[in-house]
Amino acid sequence: MQNTLTHYPLHKELSLIEVSGEDAAPFLQGQITNDINLVNDKTSVYAGLCNPKGRLLALFHIVKLHKSFFLICPKCIAENIAKKLSMYVLRSKVNIAINTTTRLHGLEIAGEELGKEIGLSDTVSDMQSFLHEGMHLTKVPGSHPRYLCLGDSLTIESFIDANSKHSVQGTFDSWKMESIAKKIPNIYLETQAKFIPQSLNLDLINAINFKKGCYTGQEIVARTHYLGTVKKRLFRGVWNGDRSLLVYGDNILADGISIGQVIDYVSDKSESHILFELKIDCIKNDLVLQEHSLLVID
Repeated sequence: MQNTLTHYPLHKELSLIEVSGEDAAPFLQGQITNDINLVNDKTSVYAGLCNPKGRLLALFHIVKLHKSFFLICPKCIAENIAKKLSMYVLRSKVNIAINTTTRLHGLEIAGEELGKEIGLSDTVSDMQSFLHEGMHLTKVPGSHPRYLCLGDSLTIESFIDANSKHSVQGTFDSWKMESIAKKIPNIYLETQAKFIPQSLNLDLINAINFKKGCYTGQEIVARTHYLGTVKKRLFRGVWNGDRSLLVYGDNILADGISIGQVIDYVSDKSESHILFELKIDCIKNDLVLQEHSLLVID
C-alpha cells in the first residue's frame, strides 16, 4: 500500500460554531440529542438539534478544545443555527459565534508505516481526540485512519509541509464519500425540519442519549424510542442518472409514489453514492430517483 497523507481543507465547506462560557455545557445539554457531559478533550460525539416537533435542524460533530465546544456542521446552515441557539441563551453565561480563526482540516493516512513515521499509528478509537504537534485531532470513521484537525493555519500548514513527500491535497467530495460509506448523514438547508433523528439512524451512530435530561423535541424522540416503531431508516445506494439533477430532499419513488428522500450524495466518474431516508417496508421495492433506478447497498 502506498504511503500517503491526504489533507482536506474542510473549512471551505464546514463551519465551527463555538459555544463557550461558564454555562456552555448546561446550555447545550438543554438543546441537543446527546449528552454534552460525555464530551471532553479526549472524547467527541455526534448530536442532533431538533425543533419542538422533534425534526432535525442540524447534525453536529461536537469536539471540545480548551474550554470551548465546537459544533461542526455544513456552512450553509451554520449562521442560522448559531442565531437560533443564541435566542435561547437568555441570562446564561454563554457565548455563541462562528469561529473563523481556528482552522478545520481533514487528514487521512494510507499506509501503516507512514502512520508510525508521523506519530499517528492507528491505535485510537473512532470519536476519540488527542493533541499532536500543536493540533487537536479527532479520529472519525473511514476505510483508512481519518482525523478532524483543529488548529491555527500556520501549525497545520507546517505539519503538512514537514510531510510534503507523502502529502497530497484531497477534495471535499472524497472526504464526503468516506462519510457516506459509513452512513454518517448531514442536514442541509433543503432538509431542515423534515426528519426525526431515528429515521436518519442517529440512534445507531450513538448521537442520541435516552437517559439524559430534557431538550427541545425530546418528547417526540423519546416517544418514538419507547412507545413507537421506527418506520423509516437511513440507507445507502448507488445511482447512474444525471448527477446535475440531484437535489437534497429529492423524492425517491416506487410505483410513482414517494416513499423516501435524498439526504446526502456525492458523485465519482461512474456513479453517484447516495444516502436516503426510506420506509423500511419498501426496501425491496424497485426504487426510482429522477427516472433512474436507485440500487440499495445497505
